[in-house]
Amino acid sequence: MTHPEEPTEWNSIFELLSLDRVLPFYEDMGISLPDKERFVTLLRQMLSQSHDELGPGRVPDMDFVEKVLNKIRSLLGDELFEQFYRWSVTVFYWAPSDQPQWSIWDHILPRRSHHLPRDLSPDRWSAVAEFQLAKSAGDVEQRATAQKHQPLSDWDTQMYTRHNYRDQNSPDDVFEEGIDPFSPVTSTIEMNRMQLAWPKLWAHFSDDEKNLFWRYGQAKLKEWELEETVAGGVPHPDSLRRQL
Repeated sequence: MTHPEEPTEWNSIFELLSLDRVLPFYEDMGISLPDKERFVTLLRQMLSQSHDELGPGRVPDMDFVEKVLNKIRSLLGDELFEQFYRWSVTVFYWAPSDQPQWSIWDHILPRRSHHLPRDLSPDRWSAVAEFQLAKSAGDVEQRATAQKHQPLSDWDTQMYTRHNYRDQNSPDDVFEEGIDPFSPVTSTIEMNRMQLAWPKLWAHFSDDEKNLFWRYGQAKLKEWELEETVAGGVPHPDSLRRQL
């Protein structure tokens, strides 16, 4: 998926958030709504209407997306709608192209102490390790596994059939087609937690150390031949901020 400026991306967000199985994970994903049930009911009404009008072979266009967004604005009010919209474009994460600048830093930051930049003091590993733990969604994966063992609701059964959703019950499950709807749930939760933990991570580093890490990241981007993929290159740690 790319930045949600196309109907396919927006419809994927609407469809995912309409699932009963996803509802308990809203807060973990960064969505805070006073009445989730009314929000889900609205999504289902609009998705059902679109399916009835267009049939299974067509993806609703941007006119439909705008109609849904206008309905959401009417339901939530301007302030909550703007939060939902910003969440959709700055936090929701199905693929690296959704949030490329955050994604590249996720790849740059080491998972092991011996992968720290060579000129960085080894005692800085504790801050990075704390950050990696803070953004982990391991606890959510356990809850998702428990959800997968529960019967599908009537709505979720329709959506699983309509969009070829399939539960991945172990890392060894490989599908020739179909997707696990919990994959973007987990990745979005990790992105949400990464953004929340970001300021605390860099509070442990001096300006010189941040610049060192930034140069290290730029070198990695070149090494991985991703310079054309990440627009604007690797952002400086101080310039990357959560937009919610």
